[in-house]
Amino acid sequence: MTTANADKSGTFKIGGDLPVHRLGFGAMRVTILQLTTPRHMLGRVMSSLMSLMAMSQVFAMFVAGPVAQKAGIRNLYFASAAILLGIGVLGLGRLRLFAIRAS
Repeated sequence: MTTANADKSGTFKIGGDLPVHRLGFGAMRVTILQLTTPRHMLGRVMSSLMSLMAMSQVFAMFVAGPVAQKAGIRNLYFASAAILLGIGVLGLGRLRLFAIRAS
């Protein structure tokens, strides 16, 4: 797949050969949320999620500027990667606990 085709398909590549589908991660997150949330609370949970996501993006912009000026862009990216990796590890742990409880 060429870069032009990747842009049109909603896919981009990491490291040359690893395709990442931009829409897939959101769909998986919403599916898990819908399966684990009681039906009568789904609207409140989804609106809370969207509000928190929007607020976190604004907060991140206010924090990232001063941190990048003091620590440098490279260190900001490394710190961001470490935080995301930590969140991923915690998420996998919770997912395994959820799978154990479900069985």
